Amino acid sequence: MRRERVPPRVFTPQGAFLSKAHTSGPAVFPGHHLPATVQEDTSMERIRQVRIPAPVSSAPLTPAGVLGHCYLMQDDLQKAYSAYQQALYLLPNPKEDPKLWYGIGILYDRYGSLDHAEEAFSSVLRMDKDLDFDKANEILFRLGIIYKQQGKYNESLNCFDRILRNPPNPLAHADIWFQIGHVYEQQKDYVGAKDAYERVVQDNPGHAKVLQQLGWLYHQDGSSFQNQDLAIQYLTKSLEADPSDAQSWYLLGRAYMAGQKYNKAYEAYQQAVYRDGRNPTFWCSIGVLYFQTNQYRDALDAYSRAIRINPYISEVWFDLGSLYESCNNQISDAMDAHARVSWIRATPSSRSNLEIHNHDDSPGMFYIPESVFRSS
Repeated sequence: MRRERVPPRVFTPQGAFLSKAHTSGPAVFPGHHLPATVQEDTSMERIRQVRIPAPVSSAPLTPAGVLGHCYLMQDDLQKAYSAYQQALYLLPNPKEDPKLWYGIGILYDRYGSLDHAEEAFSSVLRMDKDLDFDKANEILFRLGIIYKQQGKYNESLNCFDRILRNPPNPLAHADIWFQIGHVYEQQKDYVGAKDAYERVVQDNPGHAKVLQQLGWLYHQDGSSFQNQDLAIQYLTKSLEADPSDAQSWYLLGRAYMAGQKYNKAYEAYQQAVYRDGRNPTFWCSIGVLYFQTNQYRDALDAYSRAIRINPYISEVWFDLGSLYESCNNQISDAMDAHARVSWIRATPSSRSNLEIHNHDDSPGMFYIPESVFRSS
C-alpha cells in the first residue's frame, strides 16, 4: 500500500508557507542481514489510537481546527490538511495554539514528513506552560521515535529518558525500554541494547518482539556475547508467543545456519516464506543455504526469485556472482553480476528505486539465464 503524498505546500510553526516539502520516510536498514522489527512497532500503533483532545481552553480552536482534528482521527489526511490550512488563516495568533500544532505534527508524522513533524511537536513543547494543554509526555515519545528514524540517537534517548518514569497512556515502562533498546542497537551498543531488552522481558516474559530482538542480538556478529544456542532459545520463545511472525522464523533459520544445522535452517526458512513469500531477503538466504549444500540449481532459482521481487539489493547480486564463479567457471556471468553490485552501491537513487519497486508487482527488470550450467 502506498503512503499518501505530502501536500505541495506545508505550514510551519513560524507561520510561513513553504513552497516545497522535504520529506523523509522511516529509517531504512541497509543490507539483507538486518531484521526490520521497527516496521511493526506496536507501541507506536497504540499511541496512534489515542484520541486527539477536544479544545477546552480559554482560546478554543476555530471550527476549521476542530474539523481538522476530526478528519485526522478518521485518517483522512488530505481533508485534515485543508482544514488546518484554513484554521491557520483564521486564528489571530496561530503560533500560540498548542492544540493546532499538535494536530499538525500528527498530520505530518502520518504523512512521513519527519522534519516538519519534529518542528511542529517541538514548537508545542516551547509554548507557554500556562496554556491548557498537557500532552508533553506523548509528544516526547513521538519525538523520540522521529529522532530515531532520523538517526539523531542522542536526542532520541533523551526524549525516552524523560518519560521513562511516567510513560504516556496507554504505554507502559516496558514500551519505553523497548525503544531505548532499539536506539542502542542502532548505535551498535549491543550491551546497552541487551540490558534494555532484558528489562522488558522481566516485566513481560512473553513479549514476542523483544524476545526476537534478543535472539537477533545473540546471533549476530559484532557482539561480545554472541551465542547461537541462546539465539535459538530466544527466537523459539518468540515464536511460541507469536508463531505467525515470518521475521522470527527467518532469524531462527539464520541462527541454525550459523550452527550448520542445515535441515533445521531449511525448515525455518520454509515457514518464513510460507508467511511472507514476497520478501527477497528470505529467498536470498535460502539461496545461500542451497549454495552451501552444493545444490546449485536450487540456489539459482532462489536468487532469481529474490531478484524478480527486488532487483536493487546488492547482496543478492554478489551471491549470484559467487554462484556463477563456482559453476563451470562462468566468469562472464559472474562479472555481469558483480557489475550490478557496483552499480547499485554507487547509485544514490538505488535506495529510492528499491522503495518504489517494493510497490510494483511487475517482474524484475534484469534477466537471469534459466540455467547456470554450460556443457564443458
